[in-house]
Amino acid sequence: MKPAKQGGLRSARTVKGALHAASPGNLTMFRFLRTQKRIEDLEETMERIDSAFKKLQVEWDDTYDKFRHLHMRVSKRMRDAEQAPEGDTTGGKETEQPGSSSLSPRQIEAQQKILARRMKLPTQ
Repeated sequence: MKPAKQGGLRSARTVKGALHAASPGNLTMFRFLRTQKRIEDLEETMERIDSAFKKLQVEWDDTYDKFRHLHMRVSKRMRDAEQAPEGDTTGGKETEQPGSSSLSPRQIEAQQKILARRMKLPTQ
């Protein structure tokens, strides 16, 4: 058989095969398969988006809770500062006196030795 020229006649097999492939039944089957694949792809994409949205929502809830607690602490400090007397600048906490210490006598002795050693070091 000679190859068909452009615009020329085709063999009977080629025409018959083309007609069979283009029959309405085959087209609907292929469309169904393409549609099914697209639906599966869209469902997968939707699941990924939904998962990402849920992660973002959990992260946002955590951030909002942190902000809310911080805001409550600042509000309480402001309220306490407004209610405190004018002369009290310690913030309601006792300050440690210079002579008093929470160290044991042995710790005080060790601290004094350390400070004495530091004083003897030459400055560079």
